[in-house]
Amino acid sequence: KRGYPCYNLPTFDATISPETPVPGQNATINVSGTLKQDIKENGMLIIGFQYVDCVPLGVYPTTPAPQTKAGNPFNITIEVLVPPTFASKEAPYYIHAFIENGYEPIGCVIAYNIG
Repeated sequence: KRGYPCYNLPTFDATISPETPVPGQNATINVSGTLKQDIKENGMLIIGFQYVDCVPLGVYPTTPAPQTKAGNPFNITIEVLVPPTFASKEAPYYIHAFIENGYEPIGCVIAYNIG
């Protein structure tokens, strides 16, 4: 697994446990770091599971992000249900984590599993 910045947005650290998500079971995702913009009152962490051909898998889980001033560290943990159709060993996939203020993305990271 590798983490990549996405959409020319500032990136942050992300971990998932278990390291290989199991379809139909819970996984814990932790994101942390600093951003160049404030996380505002309406800040949200959004998690997406997709195949590399951009086909989304299920609903994107969200959780509120704590208000944090730009340059200050943040830490957010969310427990998510891995989509039952998520075939982590059968096809390349990616998991992305966005932090948004309303509908404005201010940070993103993507983790890939190729093959």
